[in-house]
Amino acid sequence: MRGWVPHDDGALALTAERVLKGDVPHRDFQDLYTGGLAYYHALAFKLLGVRLTSLRWAVFLFFLTWIPVVFLVARRFAGAVAAAGITILAAAWSLPNYSAAMPSWYNLFFATLGAWTAFRFLETGSRWWLFGAGIFGGASVCVKVSGLYYIAALLLFLVYCEQHEDSVRADSTSKPIFFPAALGASMLSFVYLLFRLLGTLGSPLFVFNFVLPGAALAGAIVWREVASAHSDFLTRGRTLMRMIVPFAAGVVVPCSILLIPYWTSHSVGNLIQGALIAPQARLAFAGGDISPPANAFSYLALVVLMIVVAAAVVWRSVPRLVPPIAGLTLFIVILATRDYVILYQVVWFAVSHLIPLCVLLGCGWLEFSRRRGTIDAASSAKIFLLLAAAGFCSLVQFPYAHPIYFVYVAPLLWLVLAALTSIKRDAAGLPLALGVAALLYVAVRVTPGFIFIMAFGYQTDVQTYELHLDRAAGLRVDPITGPMYEQLVSFVQEHSSEGKLYAGPDSPQIYFLAGKPNPTGVLFDFLDKSKEPLAKSALEDPTNSVVVIRDHPEFSPPLDPAMREFLWQRYGHAKEFGFFTVYWR
Repeated sequence: MRGWVPHDDGALALTAERVLKGDVPHRDFQDLYTGGLAYYHALAFKLLGVRLTSLRWAVFLFFLTWIPVVFLVARRFAGAVAAAGITILAAAWSLPNYSAAMPSWYNLFFATLGAWTAFRFLETGSRWWLFGAGIFGGASVCVKVSGLYYIAALLLFLVYCEQHEDSVRADSTSKPIFFPAALGASMLSFVYLLFRLLGTLGSPLFVFNFVLPGAALAGAIVWREVASAHSDFLTRGRTLMRMIVPFAAGVVVPCSILLIPYWTSHSVGNLIQGALIAPQARLAFAGGDISPPANAFSYLALVVLMIVVAAAVVWRSVPRLVPPIAGLTLFIVILATRDYVILYQVVWFAVSHLIPLCVLLGCGWLEFSRRRGTIDAASSAKIFLLLAAAGFCSLVQFPYAHPIYFVYVAPLLWLVLAALTSIKRDAAGLPLALGVAALLYVAVRVTPGFIFIMAFGYQTDVQTYELHLDRAAGLRVDPITGPMYEQLVSFVQEHSSEGKLYAGPDSPQIYFLAGKPNPTGVLFDFLDKSKEPLAKSALEDPTNSVVVIRDHPEFSPPLDPAMREFLWQRYGHAKEFGFFTVYWR
């Protein structure tokens, strides 16, 4: 119940309330995501009451389910105590940093659940587990379209599994060309699509973070294909389809359930437009890296951290003094990040850019270990799956690379490192030092400052003011915006008791907190330019008694001066509340 981004909480709550009243996302109102999350949150409202805190309990329930799954995944690579430590580390880097019920949390939860079910497929051979992994993939897409990243990771994992199965079956002299050629072309096309995805945002750091992991994974598949003997095309195709079909069937199930209200109301086109086409506006508008600019020390820290990680992965017997020296050094650095902003930013940069290098290192280490015969097929496939999940799911940071988006995928990074460092070995001291430092850094330096300062520097916890609003009871926010929203909402409710309300741009929280309907069905104006006439008519509606204008919207353009003059003439009264101006009759 700590901290909020008002428009995030407001958008989630307003869509859930609309669904609770019988509306359908994308058909009757604008939904920022696929639509499935609005139904789950509507259920939370029905059971727990129509207030922001109900959504926090809804995501917390998933979080509690996710925790033991993280442990079960980590347990495949570590002893019970070490797996518990990894679970604590993953938890600390997740929901405590931003506990709003954002869809990206559910994407993370479903990706982890899917990885565990895929592990069970490897351990039992039952394709029902692949069906379950598909259900989690479909559910993830129903929450947010970025669930497709998890599906891509699972498909690549299935190709990896097929390659192993074929290498066992194939004649050592057999090297058919058609299937490897088709697979190679597919991998090249995939990497090309990653470049196309970046578009004009193809900065070196974006290429490093969002193309390198996929390119490394595709390269590993191609290298393995070239270096091994193979069966004929039909045999391999049947083997691969026997795994893909149950997985794809699982994906279809939740997607079909979500489709029902659209199919019965002949509005499938609205779903396609709202969930697949409209989000392209975000790619064009909200792209960019919101983190602090990197410097030479940032890159040096990343290289040093990667060397330490590589040593933990490669060294079979770490010298006895190395782990305590590394641990002490990291401890001193973490302590110093309180007072030295540049050091805080350097540590964040190194950690948040570690996934591409770990994927690259992991792919090389897997191939090296496989050729030396030091890793069995099941363990190799499990590690490859985690590498693919971390690499693909890190695309959730694109195009809006705000620091919080790294936290949506960070737990997968810690699972990858746990798998690569094989904590059961005698060299566990170095991974332990890294893990303790990462836990200390996030717990005492990152989490207290909340997401507005995340990656920029340390700040003590200021989310201490408890909102006294009926629809946000119990939520703790900062002592500046909290009283402002209380005064604003109270004023709006008082002056709009018998009339309509218009709030905007980008102010869904005003409608929800005031308990007033949104006359346009628009959450963020820039996402749907076709609704501009609706907004204009709502502003000019003579039955409106109150208009709330956000002076400096975070996303959409501000209201033009001519319309502000019109509002002043129409309503005759205006009052400022922080960054809002209220016009009333």
